[in-house]
Amino acid sequence: MIGKINNIGTFGFKVIHWEYIKSPESVTNIDNYYNPKVVVKPNTNIINGILLRFVVRFYKGDKVTLDFIGEQVFVVENVSVFDHSDAMKIVQIGFDNCNQEYNELYRKETGLSGTKLIHTVKPAEGDLILQLIRS
Repeated sequence: MIGKINNIGTFGFKVIHWEYIKSPESVTNIDNYYNPKVVVKPNTNIINGILLRFVVRFYKGDKVTLDFIGEQVFVVENVSVFDHSDAMKIVQIGFDNCNQEYNELYRKETGLSGTKLIHTVKPAEGDLILQLIRS
């Protein structure tokens, strides 16, 4: 584990997939979202964390010209004290790390700085993470 937030450990952000197709056309649409999933302790099936999988896709017309998938695992050492604030923090940290990795890869591929992917964590997202971790 490389960091701590209260009783939360985190593993570094991991890039799962990166594909960039150079095209002179302008970007017409961008997908930028994440999917949370629970993490369980091996051999016990006890929930002890959240995996956040991030997806960023750029479209030019109907063609995907940038496809980025990355993930980060947050391990909760004591689920009973994990609260809404913690849930919102891990989503924000995950998005910040996603931004950093995406921008590094984009810069290496194109020589240009990428655009900052903006995401404001909403209370409902914290609710969802809490519901998953306590299920």
